[in-house]
Amino acid sequence: PTLVAIMENANENGDEECVRYCTSALCSLSNDPVNTEEIVKDLHVLRAIAQDSWEGEDTKRSMCTVLANLTFLQASRSTLAQLGAVGSLMNYAKLDDNDTRQRCAMAFCNLSCEAAIRGKMVEDGVVAVLGALSNSYSEENQQDCAKALCNLSCHPGAEMRIVEEGAVGA
Repeated sequence: PTLVAIMENANENGDEECVRYCTSALCSLSNDPVNTEEIVKDLHVLRAIAQDSWEGEDTKRSMCTVLANLTFLQASRSTLAQLGAVGSLMNYAKLDDNDTRQRCAMAFCNLSCEAAIRGKMVEDGVVAVLGALSNSYSEENQQDCAKALCNLSCHPGAEMRIVEEGAVGA
């Protein structure tokens, strides 16, 4: 919680350098599965991670990495989605950085494994974002997008919306 408090305070005071260092530290910490299990226990920390109010491309890339790492934990997925992580990932997917786009595809793939949030993901426009992310030379990226689309298509009633958003040629 201390790291997030410092990060939020620095963000409020416009100290982008401090925020960047804090998000980089959080990014490193989230690479360890033991740490991620601790991170997801704190709702305040998750709320800070899921929000999309961070400035600077380096900070956004780091926060995207943290989100992607946390989506590997099934227990965090629904909470992250409720706190706005899907919208944040949709914005991060617009960054002109292949690694960040890959992390977004992976995070969407992981989030789409949760049946309870699939409908909201479709409603929020994730299908179109997956379409844009799949336009890549990375097979891993394309596979994550395909898996996510497959999972989203399992949501009853979402079929037409998925087709309308271009997932399949009509």
